[in-house]
Amino acid sequence: METDCSFTLASTNYRPATQYFTIHGLWPTDADGKALEKRVLPIANLSFLLDDDESTLVRDLNRYWPNFRIDNINKCFWKHEWDKHGCTISEWNEPGRTPEPVKPEDYFERAVTLINNDLSRNILSALKDIGLVPNNSCSYPVSNFISAITSITGPGTVMLNCTGTDNKVLGEVRLCVNRNATGFTKCSGEKEKNKTQNSCGDNGTLIRFPAS
Repeated sequence: METDCSFTLASTNYRPATQYFTIHGLWPTDADGKALEKRVLPIANLSFLLDDDESTLVRDLNRYWPNFRIDNINKCFWKHEWDKHGCTISEWNEPGRTPEPVKPEDYFERAVTLINNDLSRNILSALKDIGLVPNNSCSYPVSNFISAITSITGPGTVMLNCTGTDNKVLGEVRLCVNRNATGFTKCSGEKEKNKTQNSCGDNGTLIRFPAS
């Protein structure tokens, strides 16, 4: 049975944050770092994949790819991400490797695998090692976040996105992955990279690392 994924916009009705990093999405981009928007795969019924609550994939998705909006459920969030982003590529195509067709199960499994290999724990440990811990009062330089995270994912792989009324609250850590979504790579498109990273300011800008 298809899940009803209708919802209304919410401003404050969000679940508490987790104590670890989770996934927002896996977003294919072009060579300039701009998100792809044209659907190249047909609409897919994901019920066969996402309705099995006991499957390893769904358990991993519930843990690492939750929906924090109270007025929506996890499965609707996953379907939205596939319909908006996953269906914009037809094949995994890493140079030097045989192209593989993109299937919904591959899209979700590869996203989960990227974070499931202790990535979240390792990033939090790297941040903590240099004194960056979630709290609602202290602020830290952008460069410190970049340095700590790239020590885990590699140089040039990180873009930060900030939110808040002053745009000085860390909202997302965006990691660039290779064309097969099997590992991290340097971000492409300097213009897009600078635009995203500058949402938190330059390297010396102080930003907050919010606690749940």
